[in-house]
Amino acid sequence: MILSGVELILNMATNYLPMNKFIDFDPIKIANKLKQVEEFEAKYGSNNLTRAWYKWCTSYDYRKKEWEWRQALANANKELYEKV
Repeated sequence: MILSGVELILNMATNYLPMNKFIDFDPIKIANKLKQVEEFEAKYGSNNLTRAWYKWCTSYDYRKKEWEWRQALANANKELYEKV
């Protein structure tokens, strides 16, 4: 059976990447990203993207809500695809 690109991604997501609960990122990686954001802002100033990254790096709740939003979006997409 040959799967289309979307079918393949949905199959991988449901079978190989179960994400039923939020697992926070590695604190070292978050700290590295925060340092990268701060260096960028020092050099070029802040903008909407750097402020969003800063908030993501400094707020557990923000990261969790962002993950929940992505899960809801993926589930809505899956529902739409299954209806077609």
